Amino acid sequence: MDLMPEASSAPPAVRRRYKWRSLILSSGFVLAFLGSAVIGARDGPLAAEIALVGLAFLFLVAIGHEFVTLMRALDELQQVIQTRAMAIGFAAILIALTLFGML
Repeated sequence: MDLMPEASSAPPAVRRRYKWRSLILSSGFVLAFLGSAVIGARDGPLAAEIALVGLAFLFLVAIGHEFVTLMRALDELQQVIQTRAMAIGFAAILIALTLFGML
């Protein structure tokens, strides 16, 4: 089973790079975000909480950069498919957030 189907049509070197870097960056994001939540829940130092939130944001930016790098390496058809999938996904999220906001 392909756990990252968005990378399936990329060249092998780009696919390996994307899979490993996104795995490492995603793990770092989760750890930094959960760490900031734990520090906030236990009334820990505010500076450490802010630093971990900033670190989580940097991990998120790096994940986005890796995805853009992957998109540039894909062929034209796969780029169109990925762009349409993101447009549909973002529209669905926007609708859900609007509904939750109205409630």
